[in-house]
Amino acid sequence: MKDLFGNEIPEVETLKKGYYAEQKRQLEYKKSFNKNVCCKVCKHLDFHRRNKIYYKCELIGFSLSSASDIKTSFVCKKFEENK
Repeated sequence: MKDLFGNEIPEVETLKKGYYAEQKRQLEYKKSFNKNVCCKVCKHLDFHRRNKIYYKCELIGFSLSSASDIKTSFVCKKFEENK
């Protein structure tokens, strides 16, 4: 690719967009209609307290972005009950 003056522009590697959304799709993350089987009681649940509580999943990954936040009323196919 060339700029306006005909100089070659180097290729820049970009970050993968939608990484956390893709992780949620692969884990089949969806609404749970059983209160005993949901992220709230899963052993992979983690939370971070700031001005409010942000719930995260160890399987999806952690970032300070809202993209990695999860809802505790949802469930994925790798659900394991916290004992």
